[in-house]
Amino acid sequence: MIIRTAKKSDKEEVLKFCSNTFEWGDYIDQVWDIWSADQHGKLYVVDHNEGSKNNNNFPVAISHGIVCPGKRQIWLEGIRVHPDHRRKRIATALIAKMLQFGMRQGAIEASAVVATDNIGSRLMLENNGFSVISRWVYYASTHKTVGSSRIRHTNARVASLADLNDIYNYLTDSPIYKLSGKRYFKAWRWYFLNRRTLRHFIKKRNLIVTGYPSPNGIALINKRGYWHRRNVIQIV
Repeated sequence: MIIRTAKKSDKEEVLKFCSNTFEWGDYIDQVWDIWSADQHGKLYVVDHNEGSKNNNNFPVAISHGIVCPGKRQIWLEGIRVHPDHRRKRIATALIAKMLQFGMRQGAIEASAVVATDNIGSRLMLENNGFSVISRWVYYASTHKTVGSSRIRHTNARVASLADLNDIYNYLTDSPIYKLSGKRYFKAWRWYFLNRRTLRHFIKKRNLIVTGYPSPNGIALINKRGYWHRRNVIQIV
């Protein structure tokens, strides 16, 4: 088995087995170019017919690993194996390769997200030493214009650095914060939500706080994500 860094020419062959992974299709075609150009990550492929004399190698599996801000964590994503080549421990080999990359960058933890009904992927991760730290429910809504008569006025406001200590103290006592694994969500990755990242959100004016004088809720606004999604809100 040969695991190597993906090349631009691999894309067409990879998409042949990454188009109907789920009932709704797949997203690999939309992130391939992003992952290929990512300087903080590695896009890997596994070749078939490695070492053959006719040099007729072609990819039958892929994965992407990216070192998260702070370099403490590597995020594993996009593990795909051609249906004809499953049950050969290819995914396990890809995980090991990504973990090696992460450790070379200084990462001490690896994380991934998987759908609750994806039993095969869940078992594969568990067999490789992963355990569940948090469960999330996905909600989505189309943008709607609300008439002024229906707007409910609240004391919600954009947080300032003066709120930082109170917000952090609120989080440490929040059961939702603990249930979320002390993470925040951005572009289908979960990052550590600590004092440092709170400060970052506040400086970007992307943290909304309610309650006065003590916070009783916060919302994080991520203005960008994959597939041109915008205005993603996480409420804690």
